[in-house]
Amino acid sequence: MRRVRIILSLFTVGVMLTSCRRNEQDGLDRMVAQRSSPDIFLPYLEEHPEDEDHRVAALVWYFRRERDAEMLKKHTFEMIKYHPDNMYIHFENRWLFLSDSTYRSNAIAELEAKVAEGHQTPDIHWTLAEIYSTGAVPAHDGTPEGRAKCLKWYGLPDDAVLVTDVHPELVAKTLRHFGRAIELANDRRDPFHVGLYSQQAAKFLIKANEPAEALDVCRDALQRLRTLKAKRDETQMLQKLKIELKGMIGEIQGGPTR
Repeated sequence: MRRVRIILSLFTVGVMLTSCRRNEQDGLDRMVAQRSSPDIFLPYLEEHPEDEDHRVAALVWYFRRERDAEMLKKHTFEMIKYHPDNMYIHFENRWLFLSDSTYRSNAIAELEAKVAEGHQTPDIHWTLAEIYSTGAVPAHDGTPEGRAKCLKWYGLPDDAVLVTDVHPELVAKTLRHFGRAIELANDRRDPFHVGLYSQQAAKFLIKANEPAEALDVCRDALQRLRTLKAKRDETQMLQKLKIELKGMIGEIQGGPTR
């Protein structure tokens, strides 16, 4: 996650999730390095299609090393089949979800089926929220310069078809899954992810031209965080999240927040 490039303020999650799970991610980075070439992970996955570590290596390879949309799609659907709450489903595919609406819809359908089967974790709902968001609001600010920057950032071709309008139905679905992710994180007494998912939902609402709802999300998050205790290694990051949520309230209201 440390190396994932994320566009605009909506997508600051990579850095914060990496900090939150630093030890886990260091191990994952070493694992990916050990399994990082197709001559290693492909034969292994033929024999062990359910192996999550080698599947992550495949997703990373076909996005970051040898960009191959069709191979990335193939391994993504296999990841969804066996490990639907793996966050690399979103991280390695954001460029495709932004530009390939058919693929985005198919991935959503597979993940929604897993949810319907009873697979309920904060991560799967967060993943669905992020994927829905790529079709719900404009990918850039609407200017030629903004489009060019977006295309360059994601390595997309000049003729890529990007979302340019707000789509209320997809906005509602995005928010439903953000809300479920927040509720499940709250049930787990996980203040960091309550704050993080709330911050992301609020930023999404601002992009969807719903500042009043964004204000409610920020206030609700701060209220929840008053009753949740941070883990020792998350205290500093949680404090930063609280400051950022208060800052967002101030920006929405047009003045400083106490």
